[in-house]
Amino acid sequence: QPEGGITELSQLPGLPVWVVTNVKPQFESRVNRTYGIFQAIVYRTQVVAGTNYFIKVCMYYRRECSVVKQYSGL
Repeated sequence: QPEGGITELSQLPGLPVWVVTNVKPQFESRVNRTYGIFQAIVYRTQVVAGTNYFIKVCMYYRRECSVVKQYSGL
């Protein structure tokens, strides 16, 4: 994958667990809600000066979904 390019959609379990663990509290703070269910479904990555993770997460038994971004530095 060239630098800056975004990968194809990937299925889990290739996504590191710490990414979702870090994203959940940040997302909940931003939307001012808490979620008992916060499940990653698919993701893409982009190599920059580190890695951007674009993660589709679903809450409430897949009734509500969102795409979130998490950056991991070098």
